[in-house]
Amino acid sequence: MARQFPPGSDDPAELRPPAISRRGLALAAGLATVIALALVPLLVPAVGGSLTGSAPQAYWYISRACAFVALGLLWLSMLAGLGIPRPGARGDRWITRR
Repeated sequence: MARQFPPGSDDPAELRPPAISRRGLALAAGLATVIALALVPLLVPAVGGSLTGSAPQAYWYISRACAFVALGLLWLSMLAGLGIPRPGARGDRWITRR
């Protein structure tokens, strides 16, 4: 069965969204970081006060959050590793018949 394309389009490449360059992605990530750092003291005054107070606790919260993210990424990479079929998972290729 032939695949149907919109009228006037015979190429599936025309249907793809435009690619984002690495420079544009880095610029967007940097801009989002600057905006987030500028808005944190305004949106969450307790965190802003914790960063500048006599006993800063925000760094403890940040390191704790990073540890949870690292644990989640480690767990996901372990699941991805388990999902990769190993060579010989199907025994028929490796069994020799005599």
